[in-house]
Amino acid sequence: SEDGESWTLINEIRQDTIVGDTFYVGLFHYGKTDKLTESVFENYSHSTYIWPSSSPSASPAPSVEFLTSAKGVIACGSPGRCNEVDGADELIVDFTELHEVRCCSDTPKAGWVKNSGCDVYGESDLVGLDDAEPDCHHAENYLAAVQICTVNDARLCTKKEILDGCTSTSGCMHDLDMIWTSTMVRGSLTEKQWISCGAPGRCGIASKLVDKSNAEEKHPVRCCSDTAISGWSQRNGCEIYSESDSWGDCHDAATFDEAVNICDAEGGRLCTLQEIKENCAQGTGCGFDDDKVWTSSVGYEE
Repeated sequence: SEDGESWTLINEIRQDTIVGDTFYVGLFHYGKTDKLTESVFENYSHSTYIWPSSSPSASPAPSVEFLTSAKGVIACGSPGRCNEVDGADELIVDFTELHEVRCCSDTPKAGWVKNSGCDVYGESDLVGLDDAEPDCHHAENYLAAVQICTVNDARLCTKKEILDGCTSTSGCMHDLDMIWTSTMVRGSLTEKQWISCGAPGRCGIASKLVDKSNAEEKHPVRCCSDTAISGWSQRNGCEIYSESDSWGDCHDAATFDEAVNICDAEGGRLCTLQEIKENCAQGTGCGFDDDKVWTSSVGYEE
């Protein structure tokens, strides 16, 4: 590292192929601080670090360009059944996003599923980082997903294995969810913005990626706050407060920049995609439960 501190190798995960090159993936913990380098896993106490090497050492030279440009890939647990997310079977995402976990094993394991035409065994009911008993994992970041599979003496499945249905019917209702894969992408990606249904289940396809730079791309605005604001609602099971019109106006056709400014002016922020999907802004007014509203979450397209 630039200041001379060392990285500690926690676990070598597996060899992976990224854009035709061979890389090893390792888990590292920074020796003196929980703040992670390059903000790739900001607010988490561990980091995934990738470097080009045929035999990785415990202290590889940093590859900042790769670290900051790589993105993860999530894939539908049972292809064709995840239409609530942009009608897509696979999406490019930031490593800090929260998604479901399924693991693959190249060798037989008791109770794990081996589907026809597949060479791997899959499972969803997994021992977690803090769990004594196997359980479902519905909202984990990429690093946690990697660690969960490692704890279970397995690995993350590749995108191809997931899309080939090799983990279908392996439990936890994850056939309907977008699952972390070991596949990564890097290079030229187009950043877009998520819009999501104000009340999941009421808009057909619940979430969609749109071009926030397009002045014609206008959508309703709902706002969230991490602290209580007079007149704002806090729904059961949610830690945040949300509102659509306590300030007296409904904003049903705003650009992304306008939406950001509206929420900022009211002392809040745009809700994340996860907060909208978890119904944390549902029922807050303006009839936006039936509309896709702006979120602060970004997505990527090649």
